[in-house]
Amino acid sequence: MDSICMMRCEGKALLECLQYQDALIIYDTLYEKDKSNFTREDYINYIRCLRMCNRNEKALRICKDLYLRKELYENDKTFTHHNQLFAAILYDCYIANFDSWAIKDEDRFFSAVDTILNLVSQEESYSYESAVFRALEYLSKKVIKDAKRMYNYLNKLNPDKLSDTPPTYLDQKGKVIEVGGSKEKWKMYYNIITGDVPNIS
Repeated sequence: MDSICMMRCEGKALLECLQYQDALIIYDTLYEKDKSNFTREDYINYIRCLRMCNRNEKALRICKDLYLRKELYENDKTFTHHNQLFAAILYDCYIANFDSWAIKDEDRFFSAVDTILNLVSQEESYSYESAVFRALEYLSKKVIKDAKRMYNYLNKLNPDKLSDTPPTYLDQKGKVIEVGGSKEKWKMYYNIITGDVPNIS
């Protein structure tokens, strides 16, 4: 077995043992040495390692590289399953921390939101729902609200498929904090929108 095949097997084994950092070192080397022979599995494994190691910007570049290699997926209907991973990376890169830069680059923010909505469905990925709510949150904080645009985003969610259960998390002091459930958020934004544009519905 040649050294490339051995490295590929070792990287996959490390990934399966959740040793992402060690696996990433191998996939980085493989990508530099043998990118042209990367299989679809190699790409997905590499992207997973990058994401688990918080290297989302590079993960997104590798995603784009894979999309350019159409011969690896164009005749496989199961490939859309991987869109969930790509949507999650896109969300982490350009939407999760939007407060820090979205005002400076609003177009990129909404481009990321819209790409996620085209990649996956509400049923397929939590990134879909999260992206819509981030867009609504951002639009609701603008001095001049664009209620029509807010309504268009709100309309991309099926409220019957949203959760009533409020998610919880621990703050820095270990206190359990409860935040509003998805359905509650939907109702809140609906009230904001219909309050601004009474005849919108």
